[in-house]
Amino acid sequence: MRDRIDKFSLIPPEDDSVITIGNYTTPKPETWIWTPQKTQAVNVNYLVPNIKEDDQALFSATMFNKDEAGNFAHYLERAKSMFRTNDGAPVKPTILVIPCNGRNAVLAEFNGEYMGSGAAWHLKNHALLVVEVQEPDCKMYIKILGSKETVNAHREAFIETVSKLQPNN
Repeated sequence: MRDRIDKFSLIPPEDDSVITIGNYTTPKPETWIWTPQKTQAVNVNYLVPNIKEDDQALFSATMFNKDEAGNFAHYLERAKSMFRTNDGAPVKPTILVIPCNGRNAVLAEFNGEYMGSGAAWHLKNHALLVVEVQEPDCKMYIKILGSKETVNAHREAFIETVSKLQPNN
């Protein structure tokens, strides 16, 4: 695998019909729009639109070498600390198993007030879907974060995008 900096790009992908995450690709939903990453920790970002112009969600994927990433439970604890119910209570994610490249992948869903990583602003009625994909050579965390309305509108497309992830030949 390449170094992290080699995976970082400010140039849109040549093929707009697929999402490329390291050595893996998957069909891109037509309405999703590539946007540059703001950090080297993220491999790809796509804006996920809604009817309301200011209500976009963000699809992002991070790829790690097999031994780099911590376990998914730690990731979920961090995500859990960024959410609470709209009434201020702790959230409990919903966990599902979805198919991905002939294996099972774990999807966690959070709903409620998104507090971010210590931000002063909080956003009610938000959702996060995050999937851990384990491949023989790597681990990926693929997520969509935004208003509950936007995330729910793109839920099937998100799951299909993850389910159709395949290694490049």
